Amino acid sequence: LYLISIIRDGNSIHEKTLTELRQDLSENYSDLKQAFAFLKERLERIKNPDCLFDAMLEFEDLLWGNEDAEEVRHVESGSVFGIFIRKVLIDYKSLLFDGLSKLYSQIQDYKTTEVVFPVSKEKMERYTHKKAIEIENNLRTMSCEEAETKISELLDLNPGLHHAHFLLYVNYVQHREYSKAMDSLHRYFDYNGGKRNSRGQGGRTNPLQYAVLNLALLQYEFQHYAHAAQALLETIRMAQLDNDHVCLVHAL
Repeated sequence: LYLISIIRDGNSIHEKTLTELRQDLSENYSDLKQAFAFLKERLERIKNPDCLFDAMLEFEDLLWGNEDAEEVRHVESGSVFGIFIRKVLIDYKSLLFDGLSKLYSQIQDYKTTEVVFPVSKEKMERYTHKKAIEIENNLRTMSCEEAETKISELLDLNPGLHHAHFLLYVNYVQHREYSKAMDSLHRYFDYNGGKRNSRGQGGRTNPLQYAVLNLALLQYEFQHYAHAAQALLETIRMAQLDNDHVCLVHAL
């Protein structure tokens, strides 16, 4: 359970150092003290790149078994830990020589120093998504500048966080920043592409009608009623052509 909690952790942008890991185990998981000793011993075994290769073979044995091993251990390949091991193996096997050299150097640094390493891409996505939801829940209590700074920090960590552009849009609408709101709305739909699904033809909608619908809402919010009506009519026309009943309901 402890390993699964670390794999799924989305509360930090940095992995735990070896010292932090030991402290965490000793303070909160006293029954796992031996696990740290085991980890330390395994890390000490990696004294050259060949030892790193042997460590990966042990991971494969955990998944697929090894009849010649003295102690038979097995991890279900479909479990959380099993999927994690498979991802580690896939990433390892995709590395070229310079990548293997960098990985070996990083392991040595992890063993001997307090170097802080960033979390994986998946963990970073979970972290930034969680923070985006926190910002969304508190957006009305923030000043425009405070929200802008916090959201921009998330985009620096995860440029692919499309939700952040929509939060910027909502923030600027809330604080009556028309030009910035328009720019953020365009960025959101530019980056978000066609990820929205509905009951349209083929089960996939054209995102453009949703962009125009939000444009209509933006124009209405700033009392540009003629432009809002024009955008709304265009939304209805596009949704009808695409047989997008969900969009039509929102428009009407």
